[in-house]
Amino acid sequence: MRKIILAITSLLLVCGVYSQNVVNEDFSELIKRGNKVFLDIDKESKTGEYIIQEFQKWGYWTVVEDVRDAQFKIQFHIATLETGDRRLAEGYGEIMTLDNKVIKTSKKYKGYAAALNGFNSFKEVSKGIINKFFKKEFK
Repeated sequence: MRKIILAITSLLLVCGVYSQNVVNEDFSELIKRGNKVFLDIDKESKTGEYIIQEFQKWGYWTVVEDVRDAQFKIQFHIATLETGDRRLAEGYGEIMTLDNKVIKTSKKYKGYAAALNGFNSFKEVSKGIINKFFKKEFK
């Protein structure tokens, strides 16, 4: 019985290690509260403006405008879904080192244009990434 429990525990541990999307190094010091982050997104777009505003309001990290001033970066991937429906968008965020090593990736979030989000599906996706991933992951 002990061997079965040990085997199951080992299997769960191995599966847990391989299912994580974090590289094997410890980056906790790099992404700790108060560090400087560069947000890699089109800052001229409404979505980029919204994401930057929300990160600054949240205040967990200090948002910098130049990647050379940052300790790490967050890259956002937000686009219209391939269905061609401009009202439906999908996206995710990746926390990365400055040399593009992925530390952690959010799950994909979808957004549909509706009155509550100003008919902006990209804003809905951004809210999902920020509120459901970043603010829960980094309390």
